[in-house]
Amino acid sequence: MRIANQETALIVQIESGDGLENIDAIAAVPGVDVLWIGQYDLTASLGIPGQFEHPRFQAALDRVVAASERHGKAAAMSSDSPDDLRGLGARGFRCLSYGHDVIVYGRALAAGIAEVRGGIAVRR
Repeated sequence: MRIANQETALIVQIESGDGLENIDAIAAVPGVDVLWIGQYDLTASLGIPGQFEHPRFQAALDRVVAASERHGKAAAMSSDSPDDLRGLGARGFRCLSYGHDVIVYGRALAAGIAEVRGGIAVRR
């Protein structure tokens, strides 16, 4: 248990305009390791639901990365696009998650089904 407690990461989610406004206070909390952006909820809270290219959301990303760096934390976010994840890494995000389980599994299942269908000879 001692080792498990030492190696536990505390991740807080930034999913609202209030969270964004208080990002430095949140990042300064002892024991917090990761500031995770919940992009769907955050854009909804900012009044721009799902508009991930919107300048206000892009500014929010920069603000979270800057607070993370100031306080020695890792900025984090997920995406189902490898290109987006590479861009986030270059931008200063240090904890990245690929996809959402339903999307990743759905794509893998569709690819597997297509491969099976392509390799089956139908008898007549």
